[in-house]
Amino acid sequence: MSDAQEELFDPEANEESNNDDTTADAAPSYRLLEEPKDFAWKLTDPLLGGIRGTNPHPGFGTFELNLNRSLAEQLGPFFDSLETAPLTLANIDKIQDGAEGVYALYIAGELSYVGKSNAQRGLKQRLKRHRRKLSNRKNIAVDDVQFKAAQIYSFSAFNVESLLLLLTRERAADIAQEKFQSDMAAWEAEQLAIDSAQPNKPAGRVLTEEQRESRNAYDADHAAWKQRRREHRGQKPKAPKLKDVKPPFLNNSGFGSNDTGAERDTQKTSLFDRTYPLDLDCLVDADSMSKERVPDEARRRHLPKTDTLLSALDWFGENVSFTFRVSDESKELLRNITVDTSELFAPASMRTLLARISERCPDDWTVTVMKGKVLAYNGQKKLKDVELHLRRGMEVEPNEGETAPED
Repeated sequence: MSDAQEELFDPEANEESNNDDTTADAAPSYRLLEEPKDFAWKLTDPLLGGIRGTNPHPGFGTFELNLNRSLAEQLGPFFDSLETAPLTLANIDKIQDGAEGVYALYIAGELSYVGKSNAQRGLKQRLKRHRRKLSNRKNIAVDDVQFKAAQIYSFSAFNVESLLLLLTRERAADIAQEKFQSDMAAWEAEQLAIDSAQPNKPAGRVLTEEQRESRNAYDADHAAWKQRRREHRGQKPKAPKLKDVKPPFLNNSGFGSNDTGAERDTQKTSLFDRTYPLDLDCLVDADSMSKERVPDEARRRHLPKTDTLLSALDWFGENVSFTFRVSDESKELLRNITVDTSELFAPASMRTLLARISERCPDDWTVTVMKGKVLAYNGQKKLKDVELHLRRGMEVEPNEGETAPED
């Protein structure tokens, strides 16, 4: 066990606490893994710098403690040693309110996202937000997603998300280096086999028919050998570089982004939405979703049984797992329409529920389902990656040029 591990895991301290009856109900101490898994435990010298200081006078120096490096090299072993847990409401609710720190999400057992939260949006609220965003999607079941999270004190002084991402990339680079060494050994062995198979040039001058046939056979074999050697050299493995190592899949995919409004409606759909588009056949229960929200989350409110369509749709957009937005143009027209919210938002498939909404909108309104969001608007809009239009409760196929090409 390394010195860093011994600092994080003290067997004598555990033994002492186990003999103390007053700690019987305390949370069990964790044990470190023997080897790195998803996060690097050591950082290469150029990253985050090394020992910092100056030597201005003989026999005298100034030392600057590199807190980022110390934190990163302790955070890796600690985070690897945490067990993952299903991203369920029951597990998320066990996290202390207001706890700030970092977390990781795993899809099908693979590290897929690294994020952080501050005190204003604590770990509990952030994880609930991700759970909602992963709901009602194709190609993924939110209950199959796992997470691990760590509360970090004095968190605001450090960019811990960047440190954790750096550790994931460093670990991925280590794994890539191990694979490179293995691939290189196999390539070199194949190179020796090719070199040893070089055809032998026949001796003597070409005089007889038999000698001529032997020379022609040699020329053909030698040409084939040279081609094989040339192709093999083109397949020589390349040493990996940290700068080329990508972060976990969902980082930089648009997963952690908020809805940025109408200016994004005509831009290319995010990688997250293309990979996990909205599932029109999934069950949507807006009332249950509203109850899952963190109690002190902004704008949480009770929905009256009877309300204006505008106010009801605002509430709907605040609480469902996907982005639902009413266009600003002419939205006040919806204030003149009264709806029974219990009937309008009764649990149903997304397709059915959105059809209900479009049926209650004025004749010239459209509800459009895109891969990652739903828009309700008056008139016409130029949109991309359209899955479906709904007008007066009826489904309308998108026009040519509105749909996205198959990935």
